[in-house]
Amino acid sequence: SLADKIRIRPAIVPAPVATASSPSTRPGKLHTVVSMPGNIDSETTKKTMAKLINPSKDNIIITKCQPLPNGKVRVAFGNPQSQQKFIAATKESKQLTCEPPRSTNALIYLKGIPKAVSLERIHRTIVQFNPSISNIITKEQSSPEDAIKLVFKRNNRKDHLINCGLSVLPPIRDHIMTQTNGRVLVEFDQIHVEDCSPLKQCFNCHLFHHYAKDCKVSQSVCTHCAQQHLFQECPNRNLPPTCANCSRAGASVVNHTSFSPECPVLLKMQRRMFDQKHSK
Repeated sequence: SLADKIRIRPAIVPAPVATASSPSTRPGKLHTVVSMPGNIDSETTKKTMAKLINPSKDNIIITKCQPLPNGKVRVAFGNPQSQQKFIAATKESKQLTCEPPRSTNALIYLKGIPKAVSLERIHRTIVQFNPSISNIITKEQSSPEDAIKLVFKRNNRKDHLINCGLSVLPPIRDHIMTQTNGRVLVEFDQIHVEDCSPLKQCFNCHLFHHYAKDCKVSQSVCTHCAQQHLFQECPNRNLPPTCANCSRAGASVVNHTSFSPECPVLLKMQRRMFDQKHSK
């Protein structure tokens, strides 16, 4: 089995907790997502990896293998050399493909933007007036449109100003909070930036305002297919995911998980939290 061939080394240092002055928690760079063209079963991908790649022989240190939907497997490495060797081995195999893991963007809140500023072009304005952020986008091989996205806008207590929520690459959030004291330049105005309030979401029922340890629902909801069983017992992992919350709401698009940053219900709850916390 793959577990017999791979040396699993537990992490020695726990991951830091994100605060206003510390880097946000995000998927590390020592990860890759493995898949096989035409295959939608992650177990088949893992078995093929075990057959074609010998971590002990090549001194590849793998710390975790996580099954993903659509036949993909997320692999974490103990050091950069292991990641490089693994990617090279998959290319040589001709049967496996690697891609970078999708990063969950950070959500930040900008307060006091002049209404004369076009929020539809806020991503380009921030890049134009903040060279350090532009450099981060270049380093991350992204674009202003993908690195900075307008999520919502809210009124400010002053009529000539407006507030907005932005989804940004984690390194951009980290830079703003640790290097620029929570401020960005928008058309020569220093704009205050803060983290969005964390929203509690239960991994048992997928609803909000509580965690699984406090959940009153006895039957777990599968994080993949939204039926009543544990993810580990899901017979539908070869099918696209289904969002439990969007299904409950009768939405037409449900092919994502309840915890996806693109989930409309999750975004709606985040906006509602902001309405409650921030002055209008």
